[in-house]
Amino acid sequence: MQKHYLTFRILVMLEKMGILQRMFIMFAEVRKSKTDIMQEMAKNRVFLEKNSQRIKDTKELFSDERSKDIFDACMNYRAYRTRIPNHLFSETDQYFVEGIVSLSNNEVFVDCGAFIGDTIQQVVDLARKKRITDYSIIAFEPSRRNVRLIQKFFKNNNNLVLIDKGISDCEKKVYFEEGGSRSRITNKNIGKDNYIETTSLDSISQCQNATFIKMDIEGAELSALQGAKNIIQRNRPKLAICIYHSNEDMVTIPQYIHSLVPEYKLYVRHHSRGAIETVLYAVI
Repeated sequence: MQKHYLTFRILVMLEKMGILQRMFIMFAEVRKSKTDIMQEMAKNRVFLEKNSQRIKDTKELFSDERSKDIFDACMNYRAYRTRIPNHLFSETDQYFVEGIVSLSNNEVFVDCGAFIGDTIQQVVDLARKKRITDYSIIAFEPSRRNVRLIQKFFKNNNNLVLIDKGISDCEKKVYFEEGGSRSRITNKNIGKDNYIETTSLDSISQCQNATFIKMDIEGAELSALQGAKNIIQRNRPKLAICIYHSNEDMVTIPQYIHSLVPEYKLYVRHHSRGAIETVLYAVI
């Protein structure tokens, strides 16, 4: 147990320092051949050209010029591998950007895509730092391996409720590809028992008073948001939603959230040197 927890704390420390993100980027790039990268860039350029008006409309929803600059830089990186300027990203404050979103008393934090509990630990650390004792964490993680690790790491945490399901717009069984931090829902049946159950946030009793929702679920964010429509419109919780998993997500997710609650102030912040970890923040 101590060995596992020490490894976990090292991972959390590396993430806070931005080193973990850089490792993920390097690993992703190594896996791709130069031809694959060029094809991906060409596909992204076509998207930019065909959706220029939609992209412009999305940018107009953002509440500050920094968000617009970051959005442009991220889209250009995806299409041209244009370097993202240092002043437009931060690797140390993902999900809790100073001046935009923070942890509060009586927080009901919903963690969609809990992985091995890194964000759970981040909430625990912030609560301790801010002397917040009255809070709860509702964490969703479908990976059996990750669930076992979270259960070990946080077995004495009475503030945590762990639900071993994926998040979508409804209850269903879907194929699931285990891949560490890149585990995701898939259309492929790649082996025995490679399926998970999904649910919607609107159907989970513990989430009805949600005040803060974080999502990093490898491209299933839009469906999950659709399944949280009632909670979002009723509670207007703080949102930290990853939008980097596809070009379409970069454009559609901000528009969808704005359609649910037009009063939301929307911000984009980027938390890596590459294409990953672009997050949309929505606050009242």
